[in-house]
Amino acid sequence: MSENSFLNLVEEGKMHRTTLTPTRRLLLEILLAGAIAFMAMSALRVTGASAGERVQCFAERLGKDWHYRTKVPGFKGDVRGDRCWYNGPPMKPRDELYWPSTEAGPEPIVIDPDPAKMQPPWHLAPRWEGGKE
Repeated sequence: MSENSFLNLVEEGKMHRTTLTPTRRLLLEILLAGAIAFMAMSALRVTGASAGERVQCFAERLGKDWHYRTKVPGFKGDVRGDRCWYNGPPMKPRDELYWPSTEAGPEPIVIDPDPAKMQPPWHLAPRWEGGKE
């Protein structure tokens, strides 16, 4: 519909021009922007790692869309096999997968196995009551 035919219909009384108040116009613009943002986010749904990104291997599957590769360098596992489970596209190149190093863990807590040095929990009760140990 061209602008002239629209104006003719308005002049003939067959169509009415509606004017939006500034508040209604702002509300309409916000609603439209929200709809566009929702469509864009649903179209760009991110599902795991992309190509070229290094991804850590896990010994077990942690999601329904996870995939695995075998023979990934750095595997120091047990009898479960060398399946490297990862969240990303299937058949990801092995050089983009890695096993976490086992050396980065926390220091182990050393407990003295001598039972004579162990104290029962109620041994500390006088300490909290203001008495001497």
